[in-house]
Amino acid sequence: FPVNLQAILERLTAAAESLVTGAGHGLVNVARQIGGLLSILILSPIVGYRLLRDLPALRRNSLRLLPRQLEPEVDGLFVEMDVLVGRYLRGQMLVSLIVGSLTIAGLSIIGLPYAVVIGALAGLLNMVPIVGYWSSLILALLVGLSTPNPGGTALIVGAIFFAIQILEQNFISPRIVGEQTGLHPVAVLLSLLVFGALGGMAGAVMAIPFT
Repeated sequence: FPVNLQAILERLTAAAESLVTGAGHGLVNVARQIGGLLSILILSPIVGYRLLRDLPALRRNSLRLLPRQLEPEVDGLFVEMDVLVGRYLRGQMLVSLIVGSLTIAGLSIIGLPYAVVIGALAGLLNMVPIVGYWSSLILALLVGLSTPNPGGTALIVGAIFFAIQILEQNFISPRIVGEQTGLHPVAVLLSLLVFGALGGMAGAVMAIPFT
């Protein structure tokens, strides 16, 4: 059969261009995701600090905009919101402590280097939905890949993180946070699913307080 070298070269060139273009788009998307993550990690503490510092002034100014007869009712609502958000944060801190302890225990059993450091980071980052889990998992996998048995260790590390994630999402967090906020565990799960689907990480962060 006659071979058309020109056609083959054109196809190979087109395939190479498509591959390079796809890789370029992928790198751009990854850079955007990393940039967005860094922006959230840097701006969130600043915005949170400013809101907490100015919250009393915001409360007073909001009450001034209302008719006088509504001020006691709205002020009581502010107080109730403050109490519930405080309970929610305490519940999240307890959940993070449990997740960190479980991670330390699991990684220590398999003898992973820096198990305590990684577990502590996993507990601390657990306060940030989605991003915290993946950040700590990637760090643990990188450490696992540096061990004498990289493939097996990385697989076990992934299994440990997956099991803890299942426990946290389906049992620990709904029970503890639900008790703190007065929400049924099913309501906690549904709110995380709905707000996470609608608003991504920001929606997951605001799911329980808003609900």
